[in-house]
Order: sequence, then C-alpha cells, then structure tokens
Amino acid sequence: MGSKCPHCGSTRIIPDAPISVSGSCGTGPIGGSAHIEVQGDPQAWIFKDTAMGHLTLWICCDCGRVEVNVGNLDMLYEKYQKARQAQPASEAESY
Repeated sequence: MGSKCPHCGSTRIIPDAPISVSGSCGTGPIGGSAHIEVQGDPQAWIFKDTAMGHLTLWICCDCGRVEVNVGNLDMLYEKYQKARQAQPASEAESY
C-alpha cells in the first residue's frame, strides 16, 4: 500500500502497525505478535519445516480502511510449494 488511502484519498495513514495477540491459556495470560505459519512438511511428527511471516496492518485514520500485510513472502511460498509437491495429487488440489 502507498501513503494515500485508495478508498477515501486520505494521507493520514499508519503503515506497518503491529498486530498484538493476547488471551489466556488456562495457566495465565499469553501475548505476542501475530504471524502466519506455512509448513513445508506438515505430515512430519516433530520437525515440520515451518516458515513464519509476521502480520502488520496498514490503517487509514480517516475512513478506517485496514489491510493486513505479511512479511517473509518468498520463504512462505517456498514452504507452500514444498508441501504441495509432497502431497498426493488429490490432497494437493484441496490445499
């Protein structure tokens, strides 16, 4: 995204705002930044060959338009392709 909102034309933009995740897991509060994971070997029991991309927001402070962006795109796509190649053809189509 650029420095101008495609919806309303505003230049009051917050780029790359981090997404904070919080909650509880039964034993206490948890928190951190949001990310997406793609596994190159999802069938593995332990070492799934995982790549992560951190999520950030692009926010227009006039109309409220928000877009989600992810980092580490090349590595995420590499792991996605690796997982698809390892699957039988019938499973890969539904992935």
